[in-house]
Formats: sequence, C-alpha cells, structure tokens
Amino acid sequence: MTQVLQNRPHLFNAYFAASGVSNQKGTESWEKFVAADHSTRPKYLFFTLGAGEDWLTARIDAFSKVLTEKAGDGLRWEYELLEEDDHWSTPYRTIYRGLLKYYEDFRPIRFKSLEEFEEKGGLTYLNEHFAKRGDKYNVSKKVHRRTVFSLLSRAMSENNYPAFENFMNRFGESQLGDWYKWDHWQRFLHRYGQFYLKHNQVDKALALFKVTREKFPEEAFAYNDLGDGFRAKGLLEEAKTYYEKAVVLATAAGDPGLEKYQADLDSLTRK
Repeated sequence: MTQVLQNRPHLFNAYFAASGVSNQKGTESWEKFVAADHSTRPKYLFFTLGAGEDWLTARIDAFSKVLTEKAGDGLRWEYELLEEDDHWSTPYRTIYRGLLKYYEDFRPIRFKSLEEFEEKGGLTYLNEHFAKRGDKYNVSKKVHRRTVFSLLSRAMSENNYPAFENFMNRFGESQLGDWYKWDHWQRFLHRYGQFYLKHNQVDKALALFKVTREKFPEEAFAYNDLGDGFRAKGLLEEAKTYYEKAVVLATAAGDPGLEKYQADLDSLTRK
C-alpha cells in the first residue's frame, strides 16, 4: 500500500496498510516523496502491526523514523500497534480504525467538561472546526446539534448557568426549529426549561414551555412544565389549570409521570 501511495499519490486521499509496510525505508525516492509538500492534495497514511508480528518491528520503527523526521506539509500519518490482533486479523481492525481516524473530524464533538471546551478554544474553536468540516465534506457549517446538546448538558451537569445561557443565546434561536424535528428531544427541552426555573429565569422557562406545548400538545409533561412556570411566577390559578390538564393526559395515556403530576397538583390545591 505504501508503494501505491508513493507511485500513485493522486489515486486516493487516504491509505491504510495492515501488518507492516513495504521495505522503502532506505530508498532515496521514498524519503524524497515523504519530504515533499503535499498540502495542495493532503494525504493520510495509517499503518498497523499486530502484537505478535515482532519480525516486522525493526522495519516499522525505521519507517516511522523517516516519517517523524521528514514528513512534509500535507502528509499526515499515524501508526498503531494492535494488541489484540495477529497477522490474520490485522486487516479488519486496520480498516475499521483507519476509517475512524480519517473521518474523526466528521463526528460531532463532545467535551468531557467545560474546562476542556475552553482549553480547546471555546466557541472560536467550534466555529473554525465546523467551517472546515463543512468545506471538507460539503455539509452544513453550523455547529452540529449534538455538539450543542452536549454543551448544554455539560453546563447543566456542572450547574453553570452563565455557560448555559451563553450557549442558548448562541445556538438556541438558530437551532430550536431543528430540535423539534426529533421527537426524543422534547424531553431535553423540558430539562432546559427546568434549568431556567432552577436559576429563577421564569420568563425564559415559560417561553420555552409554551413553544414545547404547541409542538407536543398531547404530552402531559408539557402542561406540567407550564404549571411549574406559572407557579414560579405566582399565578396559581393558571398553574392549577395546567397541572390538571397534565393529570388528565397522563391518566389517559398511562404516563409514568402521573404520580409526579398528581403530587404537583395536590401540593398546590392544599395551600
């Protein structure tokens, strides 16, 4: 495969080589090819070795050394030792791992923490990443909705309201319509509204709850959320109306949230 890369570099953008590489480490032509500027047509080389293929270790080490010392612009390469594979299974894992690595910039980004997000460069990093992704794959340059969801979820789990508000201001209005296209996202909208309530942002919570109710008029939780919002605003009669509606819908649908909705209504009517 490395010979194909050297002799026909315009054939593919990525090359995967399983169980070692061709014996090119000492050839002047190979080193010249490695050191060349490939930036106009970037190339990716991924090569592997099975843990039991020790007879190829020296060749791999020498090959990697040439790449480390001389690889020019536009030639990206990675080597991976496949600890669980032998000579007969490396091709399968090499293709799988190679595809994952080559297309790693296509997948939505997830951050382990808000600190990691800031260390990466924050919103500037996101915008640049998805702009490049859009150009490379001819897809939308908007920050992927699952990355937005990940950021909002991270802000809520860390109870960081300023970060949550920043993400909602940056992405909420432009992507809210997209969220409603995915039925399972209605529960996340519920969480966003409840997070607003937790931080005494009642009007923002109500605005989100109202739109959610319009989009999902048969969902009991949408009415119970409105009850929570009006209750927080001190409008108890309105809250009672929505709690009652939530109980009716939940009873008819066998909704597992019925016990909570009834408890919310009961706690209001006892006052």
